[in-house]
Amino acid sequence: MDDILDHTFAAVRELKIEQQQAVARAVLEMINDMREPVDIPAAHLQDIEEAEAEIARGEVVTYEAMKSIFAELRDVKPTK
Repeated sequence: MDDILDHTFAAVRELKIEQQQAVARAVLEMINDMREPVDIPAAHLQDIEEAEAEIARGEVVTYEAMKSIFAELRDVKPTK
C-alpha cells in the first residue's frame, strides 16, 4: 500500500464509526464500479478529453478550492 492510502486510512480512523462505515461503503462501491467496464457516452468523452487537456496545461483545482466546495456541500441537506 502506498503512502497516500496509508494517510487516507489513518484519517478515516479518526472519524466517528458511522462516518468510517460511510467512507468504507463509498470506497467499496467505487472499487466495484472500477472493476466493471463502463460505456461512456460520446458527449461525456469530449468533457473528459477537455478535462485531461486542462490537467496537461496545469489547470487544476487547488486544495483550498476543493476544501471550500466540500465545506459548502457539508451544509446541504439531502432531498428524497
